[in-house]
Amino acid sequence: MNTRIYLDIVAGELKRLFLGKNFIMEVDATNRCNLRCTHCYHYKNDPLPEDIGIDEWDGRFRQYSARGVKLVLFVGGEPALRQDVLFLASRHFPGIGVISNGTIPIDRCFKHRIVISLDGGRETNDRLRGQGVFDLIEKNYSGDKRVILNCVLSQRNYREVAEIVRLAKELRVKGAVFDFYTPDVGENDELVLDDEQREEARRLIYQQIETNRRWVDMTKSTVDALVNRDAARKCYWRDYAYHFDVFFKPRRCFSNSVDCSRCGCIMGALKNPFRTNPRQLWMTKRFFFD
Repeated sequence: MNTRIYLDIVAGELKRLFLGKNFIMEVDATNRCNLRCTHCYHYKNDPLPEDIGIDEWDGRFRQYSARGVKLVLFVGGEPALRQDVLFLASRHFPGIGVISNGTIPIDRCFKHRIVISLDGGRETNDRLRGQGVFDLIEKNYSGDKRVILNCVLSQRNYREVAEIVRLAKELRVKGAVFDFYTPDVGENDELVLDDEQREEARRLIYQQIETNRRWVDMTKSTVDALVNRDAARKCYWRDYAYHFDVFFKPRRCFSNSVDCSRCGCIMGALKNPFRTNPRQLWMTKRFFFD
């Protein structure tokens, strides 16, 4: 994405600051998914109803574009199952991101950021996400510079930080980022990193930032915010973005039931991604727009 569009997004941040108008929207592209990952928040509750039609999507996009939305993040479900929605959005908004499981190729004509969930090497990833998923990601997205690998670190995989960075190099994608598993309210700690494990994860990510900076799209301050659960106190992502399910029903964040006090989401750890710190501005541009 070019610098002109980045400046358009920065203008949106200025309007947010001075006029109170949000310019970021996160929405489920679909309730459907072809996987059932063991740690996915989307399918923890009752079966979900079907999606809305493309005409309703068009109306919603027009509505929120008129409100000043510039950046849209599609989640789900699996957004690659609704590529008609993704391409329609590209006609309304300058900045688009997609979080995908990587098992379905998104058409190369789609020129926006794709964040592929990869939770370790082949054995670990497929144990968490399903047999053969790693090979599909490799087949569909090797050499694709639209792609950033995203690994959700839990008790099952947090020592595989270096492996994820190695895979980013091997697959020739743009780079890698890391989240910590965030539980729902009242959920037990089976997957949640304890304090000692979070510190080890910090050390491992620091090490990759220092030795493989080209391949890690995070700053140390973002890692610190993850480890320290900074988003529990004040979260730019939660408070200054629109959050909707597939029917445009508002929610608090990616899920209404998520436990913010134990947040490990990189979106919350970014604090304000457009603050004037030159390093943070550069990282924001790299992540969303390069």
